[in-house]
This record gives sequence, structure tokens and C-alpha cells, in this order.
Amino acid sequence: MDVINFLDKSYTAYHAVKHSEYILENHGFSKLNLADKWNLEVGGKYYVVKNGTSVIAFVVGENFAFNIAASHTDSPCLHVKGRELLPSPEGARLNVEAYGGLILYSMLDAPLKVAGRIIEKHGDMLTSKIVESDYVVNIPSLAIHHNPNVNSAFSVSVQKDMLPLIGDVDDFYSTLSKEEIVDADLYVVPATSPFRSGVNGEYLCSPRIDNLTSVYATLAA
Repeated sequence: MDVINFLDKSYTAYHAVKHSEYILENHGFSKLNLADKWNLEVGGKYYVVKNGTSVIAFVVGENFAFNIAASHTDSPCLHVKGRELLPSPEGARLNVEAYGGLILYSMLDAPLKVAGRIIEKHGDMLTSKIVESDYVVNIPSLAIHHNPNVNSAFSVSVQKDMLPLIGDVDDFYSTLSKEEIVDADLYVVPATSPFRSGVNGEYLCSPRIDNLTSVYATLAA
């Protein structure tokens, strides 16, 4: 998986960790369970996953020393506040809050996805699953006729102006899984794929450059 695919498919920290595991496994790393007793070997390559959002990889060297590199696996986006939808004349909207250092205007009039982790109930069993919507949602901005000062002063309220329009649906959880969902940690994220710009394609433009390029570089190191 190259950096462009990593940026494209790692919608949330859950996705970033899943794809990090794939990269590590393909480079000879073995997964360890935090609850088990470890039998480590000199030269061995190992990793552990914590809560599905953190991955710690290490190589056992011959000398007792540490070289540490760290990067955060999450990126600025909108966090969904529960499964309850907010009614509006245009259709149901998701109730969200800003997550991280989000540039709010970058989310307006853009294709967005719902992604994250859900907890499904299968009889007496609960299982976690990483999901992303197969549809896009949108946060439409006001026409200039209703916001004549938009080009001179930009100010929005997350709770008023940044609620994604999801459409005619009563329970959006049902659009992510056919199973019963008992809990979820979901985010609204950019759905735009990375692309190159410039005469020679010398610039890479992508969502989640903060901070997934650092995650990828850390994995490569």
C-alpha cells in the first residue's frame, strides 16, 4: 500500500490502524496480544493494537536502547453525536461536533462519508466492525443572496451551519449495517480521493495529510 492509497482509504483512526496492520504484516511483523505473556526474540519484529486506534510496532535489537518515533492516527473531521437525527425542511441531518483542528469551511459543499467503528449484536455476542458509508453526505452552504457578506467575513456555527444533510431516513445506523447496532463511534470525513496538481503533477492534494503522512513515514521508518 503506497502513501496515496493509505491517505485515500484511512478515513478514521480505526481505518488507519487497520491499514497500518496490513503494512506491518507484509513486512514481517507479528501481532502480539496485550493479555498474553510475550516471548520476544532478538531481531524479532512485533506490534500491538490498543482500542483499535493505536498501533505500537517495535523491533528487538541486540543492544538495550530505544529509538522512538510517534504520530497520531486521527485527523480533523466532524464527530457524530449519537444516532438521533435532527429534522429539517430539506431532510434529516446528522448531529455533529468539531473534532481536532478542523478548518470548517473545507467541509462545505464537498462530498463527505460517514465512517468509524460500530458494535454489532449477534445473539448473545457483541462484535466490533470498521465501516464507511457507501453513500456521500453534504453540508450545503448558503447562497450569496442569503449571506451577502460571505466573501468579506466568514463565520459559521458547528451546531447551526455544519450539520450534514443525510436525506430521507429514520435511522442512519441501518444504512451502515444490516445487523443490530448497539453502539458506534462515527465521524463525517472528506470523501475526496487524493489527486496530483501542477504542470508536472508535482503537488499532492489530499484529505488527512494531517497527520497520515506522518503515520506513513513512521511506518516506513
